[in-house]
Amino acid sequence: MSTEDTDKPVSSQIERLNEKNYRSWSAQVRALVRHQRVLDIVDGTLPKPILTPAEAQATKDEVEAHKKLIDAWETKAARACATLLPTISGRLMTYIEDEDDPARIWTILRDRFRPTSDVTLAQALKHIVTLRMADDGDMEAHIRDFTAGKRRVEEHAVALTTSSTAPSSSFLCQRHIK
Repeated sequence: MSTEDTDKPVSSQIERLNEKNYRSWSAQVRALVRHQRVLDIVDGTLPKPILTPAEAQATKDEVEAHKKLIDAWETKAARACATLLPTISGRLMTYIEDEDDPARIWTILRDRFRPTSDVTLAQALKHIVTLRMADDGDMEAHIRDFTAGKRRVEEHAVALTTSSTAPSSSFLCQRHIK
């Protein structure tokens, strides 16, 4: 195995997307598809070339050149799908099972799991409020869990601050209007 092969990141090292980890999953997958040079396919900046009726009337050489563009896009799209799909948990596959376009897959997952609604805000707040460290738990892991939950809440333009009038374990939520 060459050193180039050992330096390649693999999708099996990425935690599979579930309902709670979109933010970290998307950052890792974005880095992986960028490394594989298929980010333009995944983010939709390079859409699939379409042969229009006007182009169908083009010369044979122009049609062949267009077919090569489509083949190149298909190759990159297949590589992008081969990277994306293994990073998604089985129960979430139902949302994308009929999709072949990596950009469409990425959009569906982003729209479905990126926390932006009042429901996902309530879920994130509930997670923080009910977060408890086990008696023999790891303090560093507990702080990481709290920090991750705090970030999920803050994605909704809500700031968590401590209250000087409330008990030390309480915090206030304040929504910032953009």
